[in-house]
Amino acid sequence: MENKLIKTPKSYVTITISDCDIMGHLNNIKYLEYFINAREEHLWEAYQLRIMDYVKTGIGWVVGSHEIKYLRPVIYYDKVCIRTAVIKIAASELIVESVMMDEQENSLKSILWTTFVPVEVKSGKRAQHPESFMEFAESVVLQNIDFEAGIAGRIKALKMDLKS
Repeated sequence: MENKLIKTPKSYVTITISDCDIMGHLNNIKYLEYFINAREEHLWEAYQLRIMDYVKTGIGWVVGSHEIKYLRPVIYYDKVCIRTAVIKIAASELIVESVMMDEQENSLKSILWTTFVPVEVKSGKRAQHPESFMEFAESVVLQNIDFEAGIAGRIKALKMDLKS
């Protein structure tokens, strides 16, 4: 049976002046906020999954690392498309890719790879993903990501996809 879940949910947001520097460019730290807020929205709209509801089961996630590349300026009042996807799943980590493009989805603006680590909510200690979560994550993970090429290689692949 073919999986009908959306692997790369997307949404659109307009950049606000309060998130920009004096030159009107989106402040670097605000990219993270836009990406994380979009992912939370995507989890609910595409999968009906709310992080805080999941935390009630005793497992939550913390950010282990971010790797971000800023490729083209994003300025005040730009409307951008943000697409997110699970690109790697393991028992003790989850890597989510977030991509920001222009509204027409023709130009890559920024890309973020975030490694999330599951933790026991009560103890704060590293945990393993429950089997039910692993099944879900494996059903939505993007295939054929070349991790050896790193984020730079991924940028090249995305740019080639945009051209075709």
